[in-house]
Amino acid sequence: MKDGSFLRNTAEASEWRGSLNPVSWAEKGQDVLGEAERLEALQAELESLAYAISHDLRASARRVYAFSELLRAPRSQEEGEELMLGLQQASSELSRDMDAMLTYSRLGRVELLKEPVQLGEVTEAVLAKYLPVIETLGIRVRLTALPAIHTDVPMLRRLIDILVDNALKAMSRQAGGELWIRGGHRRDGVSLEVMDTGIGFEPDMAPQLFRMFRRLHTPQEFPVGSGCGLAFARRICQRLGGTIHAFGAPGQGAHFRLWLPAQPGL
Repeated sequence: MKDGSFLRNTAEASEWRGSLNPVSWAEKGQDVLGEAERLEALQAELESLAYAISHDLRASARRVYAFSELLRAPRSQEEGEELMLGLQQASSELSRDMDAMLTYSRLGRVELLKEPVQLGEVTEAVLAKYLPVIETLGIRVRLTALPAIHTDVPMLRRLIDILVDNALKAMSRQAGGELWIRGGHRRDGVSLEVMDTGIGFEPDMAPQLFRMFRRLHTPQEFPVGSGCGLAFARRICQRLGGTIHAFGAPGQGAHFRLWLPAQPGL
């Protein structure tokens, strides 16, 4: 048409046909798939937090309330002191659990500053921190050469710290033990494996390890902690764009396998 409307419509049609390009749709499909996986991980995280709030925190709060109610009735001095000690312990546990929830939440909001770093140097620094414990327990450490990585260094250090601390606790009830840390390049990223000869766990309980306040062992088997360390580890891996999986068997130790992107934007 003389007014040029046909040319405008033709241009619009060409632009529309371009959006039907198979390559474009493939890219869009990958974006949608990635977003779906991110939303699925977020939903699982929210469900884990909801369970922790509704079950674990409420259980701690009920203990505080129960001790306070018992203290309202007349008691002997000895009974009163015993109940007061129980109340203080319950309050301390509730405060610890609330702090853990806040820490977990902050891990999802902290700004990341990614930079090149030698994975081996970070790992050696963490091991040096635990050297007194390692020597006291008589644990033999095997550390292989580790590659460089581009990531947030404080987050990476905390991640390795959690896994080393967990391994040492798993071996604290036995004489001696071995801790292996190895890694390498894998699938456009870096793999890191932390293995110990500790008490291990039932293989079908592996997913439970990464839930908040989840404790698979008794205090006699495993030193009492917040039950949140491995949940923090998984959260950090997610923030760094990586993954973490656990393998193990009772009495045969645990094996944690991580994958992290080696370059920014991966």
